[in-house]
Amino acid sequence: MGMKITMVQARGFVDDPMTNFFKARMRVNNVDSDIFVYPEMYCSGYVSDRKRMQPDKTTGLVVNNMKALAEKRDCGIVFGAPRIIDDKLYNCVLFASADGIVTHKKIVPSADGVFDETDVFEWGDTTTTFEFRGLKIGLCTGQELKTHAIPRHYAEKDADIVIAVAAFTEEQMAGMEKIAVSRAVENRIYVMLVNMVGEDPGKKMAGRSMLISPDGEVLERFSDSTDLREIRLEDDFLDAVAGRKLIPEPVLKG
Repeated sequence: MGMKITMVQARGFVDDPMTNFFKARMRVNNVDSDIFVYPEMYCSGYVSDRKRMQPDKTTGLVVNNMKALAEKRDCGIVFGAPRIIDDKLYNCVLFASADGIVTHKKIVPSADGVFDETDVFEWGDTTTTFEFRGLKIGLCTGQELKTHAIPRHYAEKDADIVIAVAAFTEEQMAGMEKIAVSRAVENRIYVMLVNMVGEDPGKKMAGRSMLISPDGEVLERFSDSTDLREIRLEDDFLDAVAGRKLIPEPVLKG
């Protein structure tokens, strides 16, 4: 396959979307990679106040510039951003490339982290898969990775990897590490979880991002500080998901 993915465990600065873009641009310009992955709500920082999210400004200063940067550098960039779509505010995971922007609207809200998202955003109702340079990707957030249905749906759609971006606190990440491994094993799929760091939202983001193989091996594990890792996908990378057989979900009665 000969592909490289760079996991970027970074802060999403609140009240300063342009700085978030400049920092992303610096990394993208200085690393030769096919795909870069940034955390949930990276463009705006993970906050509940719509005025502080600045979704209109974020679109102009970060999202559109990420698209131009991906085109210039001939790569793909995964990142989180608040987006207004049909006059509704969504927590989105975006994939920018020369072909445009793929948008995944977060389906499952978080209520136990920095803030209760339930009444802040509208919610999507569809999963998002696409192919980039021979790799079939399913996009989601860490909260959606907690469900059985969404990772299983990606496996049934023959995705090779689930890329999940997150803004988990230390308390949340303690259990999430076990859940992420379980999702990889039960679906015979690679799981890449990229989490935010820093205390910009008012609580400490945990970091500890992970890449997990379909047999549950943690191939990469980050600390709780800003970091990036270059993951090389060799020609035999997809052997682990080729011809996988999924155990049917039970239908329970009573």
